[in-house]
Amino acid sequence: MTLSPDQISKLGEIGQEITSSLDLETVLTKVHSSVQEFMPADIFGIAVYRPEEGDIEFQYYLENGEFEYLSSAHLSMNDSLSAYCIQHQKEVWFNDLDAEEYDKYVFALRAEETKAQSQVYVPLIVKNRPLGLITVQSYNKNAYSMLLVGVLRTIASYAAVAMDNLNAYSGLATAMAEMEVLNSSLQDMNQRMKKINSDISTLSAMGQKITSTLDFETIMTSVTRSVGELMDADIIGIGVYREKEKEVDYQYFIEFGKLSYRPPTNVTAPNHQSEDAFVVATLKRRKEIVMNDVRNECKQYAPNIIPSFGEIHSIIYFPLLAKNKIVGVLTVQSKRAHAYTDYQIDMLRTIASYTSTAIDNIHAYSYLATAFAETESARTEIAQLNSHLVELNNEKNEFLGIVAHDLKNPLSNIKMLSKILNEESKTLSPEEIQEFSSDILTASARMFDLITNLLDVNAIERGGIRIINRPFDIKTICSTVVANYMARAEAKNIRLVIEFADGDIQAIGDPSAATQVFENLLSNAVKYSPFDKSIFVRLQVHDITIRIEIQDQGPGLSGDDMKKLFGKFARLSAQPTGGEHSTGLGLSIVKKMVEAMHGNVWCESTVGEGANFIWTMPRSTEL
Repeated sequence: MTLSPDQISKLGEIGQEITSSLDLETVLTKVHSSVQEFMPADIFGIAVYRPEEGDIEFQYYLENGEFEYLSSAHLSMNDSLSAYCIQHQKEVWFNDLDAEEYDKYVFALRAEETKAQSQVYVPLIVKNRPLGLITVQSYNKNAYSMLLVGVLRTIASYAAVAMDNLNAYSGLATAMAEMEVLNSSLQDMNQRMKKINSDISTLSAMGQKITSTLDFETIMTSVTRSVGELMDADIIGIGVYREKEKEVDYQYFIEFGKLSYRPPTNVTAPNHQSEDAFVVATLKRRKEIVMNDVRNECKQYAPNIIPSFGEIHSIIYFPLLAKNKIVGVLTVQSKRAHAYTDYQIDMLRTIASYTSTAIDNIHAYSYLATAFAETESARTEIAQLNSHLVELNNEKNEFLGIVAHDLKNPLSNIKMLSKILNEESKTLSPEEIQEFSSDILTASARMFDLITNLLDVNAIERGGIRIINRPFDIKTICSTVVANYMARAEAKNIRLVIEFADGDIQAIGDPSAATQVFENLLSNAVKYSPFDKSIFVRLQVHDITIRIEIQDQGPGLSGDDMKKLFGKFARLSAQPTGGEHSTGLGLSIVKKMVEAMHGNVWCESTVGEGANFIWTMPRSTEL
């Protein structure tokens, strides 16, 4: 299963709300309600990692909707999933407590962590630093699928950014307090506070805008504008890491206010002598590189570099990391030496965190969109297959019903007549025996015709009949078939009027199939024509086609008849006029064979004025 487009959009809105708040209670409450929208959460908790104490403290923990106290878990504990999650910076996920699925993480569990069958722990990590964790638990087994864990992972990334913002805000607030003590000038202190507040607002608005969109160009434009508002940025570049190619692709690079091109950086190439060496170094260290005097400081990060920095004197490179995975690089550069203070570097660190989350969201959305499209395609294909299966099943049921009906009567007649011949043969006259034998032969012929037609349809549909198209004398075949049907026509006092073009007429097709098609069409004309009428059989030669017409003076065909005329088991309103039998398969066989010979067949008819079946096939010009 995958998320719907509405759910994906909802995740983006959740990220915007979580990361745009600097109030801890608001953040915790929003994270909790967001998780509840997507998955069961009988137990929910958010813990903060305290490096100084070496433990994890749950500041927000609910069981069955009630706030509960949960004792801290020290990292040295070997029976705590919370401790394992932070210590290893890995997710913990299992769906069957009774089956001891937790034993791949710890050998035993402390009592506080044995209340739920299904449990998930996701670490909150920003810039490769664990800030805490989120846990969601259910009393039911198999509560959390891979998709739900993926959703929790996304919400956790938002929570991590929000908590990092709170820490940054706390640090900025501390700085404000210290400045209040150190600065004797109230006016100077107020100006600094305004600047800090303005920067915090800028950061918050930027984080909201960057992390709430899935459009790459919008993200890049927002980052560039925001960095330019906070610090000197004569050069700003954002590169996306391509795992498969092992390179950083700079999709957005601004030099002195103009969009520029920077070739991709191959991160596996040894001994870079250009600025690419800084890219490799920052990704390898997974830590920012800050040089406020690049000509004197570059060698400590890139020993083999050949300094060539033009007007640039200050350079910063930040690795973009999301869930401890490299997603790209951010660089900011200035013509001024010592352009960047620690305060500005902290601000840029937060911007890098926002950018990392936004790029990772785009990757996740792309994956989900692809999976959704593939699922929709598969669902459509399955629906089509199901529809075809329903059609085949209906056809099978119709086939069985028709076969049972059409075989039952002749079999009953054969059984009855055979019984009479067997039991009363000594008392029957030769004329009666002849009559009964003739009836048995007629009934057998009916069954034989039905079975032959069914076998023909099956053979055609599975490709069992080979149609070999070649030049042949269609006039001879038509003349032979007409002669064979003359007796049947005379039995109903029907005149067969022959209107054949003069000379040898060569068509392209399969002679055997053409014979069967002509026999079917002529047989139907005789079968449905009233007594004392005429049937016109025409054979005409055109430039590239041969046209054959068989026109009767029967009852004609209705509009409904015309729609199902060439379908299998078609039952039409017209009935045979001499007690003849029809399987409803003949015209279906005709159409398939004609098309296999690259011809066309159709009918022109008006109710009460007879029917004219027209069959065209390619003409041969060979002599």
